[in-house]
Amino acid sequence: MFINKLRISGFKSFSEDTTITINSGLNGIIGPNGSGKSNIVEAIKWVMGENSSKSLRGSGMNDLIFSGSASKASKNIALVSLTIAVEKNLLEDNYKKFLKDNIIQVERQAIRDLGSTYRINGKEAKAKDIQFLFADFSSGSKSSNIIDQGSIGNLVLQKPIERRKILDEAAGISGISARKNETNSKLDSTRKNLIRLNDILLSKKKNLQELQKQAKKAKLFKEAQKETDELKKILLIAKWRKTKIQHDLFQSQLKEINLELKNKQDHLTKIEQTKSKKEDIFSNLTNEQKLAKEKSLLLNLDIEKINFELNSKKNDLVSLKNLKIQINKSINFQKEILENSKNRIIELNKEMKSLSTKDAKKNQEESVKIILE
Repeated sequence: MFINKLRISGFKSFSEDTTITINSGLNGIIGPNGSGKSNIVEAIKWVMGENSSKSLRGSGMNDLIFSGSASKASKNIALVSLTIAVEKNLLEDNYKKFLKDNIIQVERQAIRDLGSTYRINGKEAKAKDIQFLFADFSSGSKSSNIIDQGSIGNLVLQKPIERRKILDEAAGISGISARKNETNSKLDSTRKNLIRLNDILLSKKKNLQELQKQAKKAKLFKEAQKETDELKKILLIAKWRKTKIQHDLFQSQLKEINLELKNKQDHLTKIEQTKSKKEDIFSNLTNEQKLAKEKSLLLNLDIEKINFELNSKKNDLVSLKNLKIQINKSINFQKEILENSKNRIIELNKEMKSLSTKDAKKNQEESVKIILE
């Protein structure tokens, strides 16, 4: 990896857009104290993915954006772009898509109070992608390739694990180590998730056992309910059959009663006809009696003859009166029979109303009409 060009704009003391071209060989930056020499190194570290503001001599990321001076206004955007030349065969497959003419341009832009974003050849990328890219080149913001003030003394005092990082960079496997650390971190996270998953499974198993008990109870309830429904059906069928038998019996009794009623009506009709005839005879006899009386008044001379005939007629009249009394008694007796028949019909009608159909009701009304007529 070889850095060709560095572009800085709005980063720390660089208020203007500044481009620094780096040639092959040894390059140096000379200037007085406070001129911003260290800011160039920090800009390189920042674009490589450095996120510690203390490492960049600031209290926060907003301190990395040009804050203004007596003659220049403050900026709200800081941008650092690093152009590097690489060999394609040294890149991982997932980074080859960014390569253009063996050149990769890495850019980081920060907006005040909104954080920062990364781009590789104009395409947005994650901070992790930037860090892995430079780790594959045994470089990066914390690489031993960048030596700050006091770095040599710190190297002597560093812990073994930190020296191991320097050796990995020298061996060119820092990218592998970084991915190994990330993989170990993911494995630890996966183990924690598995432990949590086992706890959830244990809880779900307890819930499952409870649900199985409830399901068993529900199944027993459904079976009992099904048996109850079957018993209800059987009971309803038995009630329907009993009701049908009773209905058929009442229908048979009704036919017999109707037949008996018809016979009574025929007999009553004959009695009425006999009564009418008797009344006609009685009326004729009454008229004859009147005529006889008139004749007796007109025929005083034939009184004895008439008295004889009259006595004879009186005897006949007595017989007729007795006959009339007997007829009246017979009529009253027949009326009582008729009244009892009507009362019986009314009782039967009441029973028929609760058991018979509309057709039966219609036949009953017609029967009552016949009786009343």
